[in-house]
Amino acid sequence: MTPSSWECLRSEECRTCETWLFRRANGAWVKMFDGEAPVISSFGFGRHVSHDVHDLVTTASLSAAKSNYVVYVFDGKFYRSGGCYEVDADAAKKSAKKVACP
Repeated sequence: MTPSSWECLRSEECRTCETWLFRRANGAWVKMFDGEAPVISSFGFGRHVSHDVHDLVTTASLSAAKSNYVVYVFDGKFYRSGGCYEVDADAAKKSAKKVACP
């Protein structure tokens, strides 16, 4: 699995990109999201594996102190939201809470 294409949406206030991931299947490149790719500021891969593909963990800034984290789980065809979290990065501590996925 390789991040193959970046379509960036850049502005002075926000550094996020619509992030497309593709995988090679049956000799062709196929997208890993059903519909539009998420607009995020960073991503990484988790340790958990579903259908031979690692979970995808994405972040998107909500403000200077808050970020949204989404864990995507591969269902055999596409990545699907597996859990969403909001992280508040106060100067003294960080706190995370589970929130509804959009």
